[in-house]
Amino acid sequence: MRPTLIARHGPIAIAAGLLLLLATSMPTLALAQDAPAGAPWATRPNDSAIKIEGPETIEAGEYAQLFVRGVPASSLPTARVIHFPRERTVLMPAQTWGGDPFVLFKAKTPGKYLVAVVLAGGDYAEVVVQVGDPPPPPPPPVPPTPNPYLPAPEWKATVQPVLRIKSLKSQPENAKALAECFDWTASSVAGATAGLATYGDLRSSLASALAKQDLKGKVPGLGTALDAVLAEALGLDNVAIDRPKTAAVLRTIAWAIFETGHAQ
Repeated sequence: MRPTLIARHGPIAIAAGLLLLLATSMPTLALAQDAPAGAPWATRPNDSAIKIEGPETIEAGEYAQLFVRGVPASSLPTARVIHFPRERTVLMPAQTWGGDPFVLFKAKTPGKYLVAVVLAGGDYAEVVVQVGDPPPPPPPPVPPTPNPYLPAPEWKATVQPVLRIKSLKSQPENAKALAECFDWTASSVAGATAGLATYGDLRSSLASALAKQDLKGKVPGLGTALDAVLAEALGLDNVAIDRPKTAAVLRTIAWAIFETGHAQ
C-alpha cells in the first residue's frame, strides 16, 4: 500500500479498504435489517457484558469507528449489527488485525442514529451517534401577558358575550387599544367628566372613541357583543348615569376584551 494513502486517510480508511480481506479471513459481525424491539430508540436496560465504544458525535459524512467490546470470538458469526434510521447511511462491520471487532458507521443526514449489536443468546449493546449539530432547543414559551384590568365580580357573567368574540382572539394589539378605550371611558365616568351625564351621552362617547380605532371589518361580532352587554347591564333608557355602577361595568368590559385578545 502506498504511504500517501496512509498519510491522507489514516487508520479508519485503511480499515475500510481492507474489509473484504478481513471478512474472508476472520469471523465478523453480520448486518441485520430488522430493528430491535422499541425502535427507533431501544429502551431496555443495558446490563450486558458487551459494550460499544466510540465517538458519540461526528460530522455528516464522517466515519465513526465503533469498537465492540466483550464479544467472544465464537459469537461473532451469529452476532447482528442493527442501525436506525438507515436512509443515506453506511454500516460496515469488520475486525482489526488483532481480532477486535468494530463497526464503521457514516450518515450523510444530520440527526440521531442508533447502532446496536445483538448476540444470538440475547446480549445486547447500543450507542446513539449524533451526526452533525443537534437542533437548537425550542424557544421557551412566551409567558402570558398579565391582564392589567380588574373585573367587578358581579359583572363577569354579563360580559361573557365579549369573551366569546372569536375574531378578537390572537389580536393582542387591537384588544389592548379597545380595552384602553373602555378603561379611559370608565375613568371619565367615575370622575364626572362634563358631557357624560346620561346613558345617551355615554353611547355617543363610546361610538366616537371606537370609530377612531379603525377596526371596521377587523373584529366581526364586536359591535353586537358590546351592544348586548351594555343593554343588559345599563339598560336602554336615556337616564342619568349611575357612575359607580357604570364605571365598574366598563372596566369589566375592558378586562374581557383584553382577556379575549390575549388568549393563548
